[in-house]
Amino acid sequence: MTRQTVSIVIPTYNERGNLEKLVPEIFRSCKSLNADVEVVIVDDNSPDGTGKIAEQLGKKYKVKVIHRSGKLGLASAVIMGVSQAKSDIVGAMDADMSHPPQVLPEMLEPLLNGEAEVVVGSRYVKGGGVEVWPFHRKVISKVATIMAYPLTPVKDPMSGIFFLKKSVIDGVELNAKGYKIGLEILVKGKYSKVAEVPYLFRNRFVGKSKLTASEYVHYLRNLAVLGIHKLTHKTGRKQRTVRSAKNYHETYKELDPRIYYDALKTRNGMQNFWHRQKFSEVLGEARISPESVVADIGCGPGVLISQLPKNKLTVAVDVSEQTVKFATDLNKKMGRNVKGVVALAEKLPFKDNTFDCVFMIEVIEHMPRELEARALSEVKRVLKPGGQFIMTTPNYRSLWPIVEYFWSMLNPVDYMEQHINRKNPESARKSLEAAGFTVRTIRTFFFIAPFVAIFSQALAKKLFSLEKKLIPNIGLLVIAKAEKL
Repeated sequence: MTRQTVSIVIPTYNERGNLEKLVPEIFRSCKSLNADVEVVIVDDNSPDGTGKIAEQLGKKYKVKVIHRSGKLGLASAVIMGVSQAKSDIVGAMDADMSHPPQVLPEMLEPLLNGEAEVVVGSRYVKGGGVEVWPFHRKVISKVATIMAYPLTPVKDPMSGIFFLKKSVIDGVELNAKGYKIGLEILVKGKYSKVAEVPYLFRNRFVGKSKLTASEYVHYLRNLAVLGIHKLTHKTGRKQRTVRSAKNYHETYKELDPRIYYDALKTRNGMQNFWHRQKFSEVLGEARISPESVVADIGCGPGVLISQLPKNKLTVAVDVSEQTVKFATDLNKKMGRNVKGVVALAEKLPFKDNTFDCVFMIEVIEHMPRELEARALSEVKRVLKPGGQFIMTTPNYRSLWPIVEYFWSMLNPVDYMEQHINRKNPESARKSLEAAGFTVRTIRTFFFIAPFVAIFSQALAKKLFSLEKKLIPNIGLLVIAKAEKL
């Protein structure tokens, strides 16, 4: 059977110091692949001698060098390199060492195995990130990504490292200027499956950044042109996946419990207000006595438990062993009687009629819809007769989807990806009643108040009280109180 081939295009201009390190790392990283790899270097007549170094590297490695007469731009260099590559799988990465070669096998395997037609290296899916960036650079990158969202569902459409099957662009006219050729391919390309692979963007070690004001102008122009293209050309639906996706509960085993703990303790007025008022609303619905046995399912770092009235026993339940340990350690230091249990909501390891009260605070939206009924049935089973169940979840019949989108773009936790079971007051009521609960109250809270808290906590609290009285049905979060009769 003929081995598949891969061509990696690297545009260069004054990248001599980086290229000498990058090329050997590429070939070392790709040794494990069942494919033949070539590197295509497109040099724009670099005055520092990058072209000569590329020729020397070609004597030791499978490197093809294309010399151009002058500095003609990254996008056109990628287009030229791809057009002259003979491989069926082609792609591009930067020469400045910002894209780690170690990610190449994971990016190329979906293409070699037929699992995807386009693969994008992503800074903005779980596991990806940026090593060190100044605040203004982060803001510019996020804003640019948000602006591109109407054009593609890919989380990092401005990524400079991407690979594709050459058939994706056969007959497609590519004419982007500047740096964002990947975005044009995502919009115009002929494909149905695109995968994103997380990677850590590293700052360059040698040389200077080539990002200038003119590149921002080119980007805005490209957005306008691609927007018109998308409106005037019908394309099939693109199926986006995140490479190495696990079962829903496996994802949360890896989360650092301090993410949510720090969110409550942060000085960020909005986050602080959000969590404190949320837990206040939850506890306001609860009926807990000194003899109550309570379970917090999906306990996270145990902050809700730390605010409960003194009770006989609280069981901290989560799918993550490190999260359960964090929650129990935190509350035992406060003198609380807490027991930690690692378990799934749909498989609770407790006897019937164990608890007086069960909490599930923003848990059900993370759960596949087909498991929801089983989880609610389990909660009802372990509750004592007359026991309370209190649940919160985002309200998708409010402005929540907009909040979720911007929050996911600007923070490390991607709620758009995590929230797979989207509820509203009506659907939450139906689910509880179908599980055999008697629903006592169901309402919503949070509208504008949390965002006002950025400027004034006192004003936010007053506004929050007004919101609950005047607009009780359009809040961002649903809270439901149900009983087992």
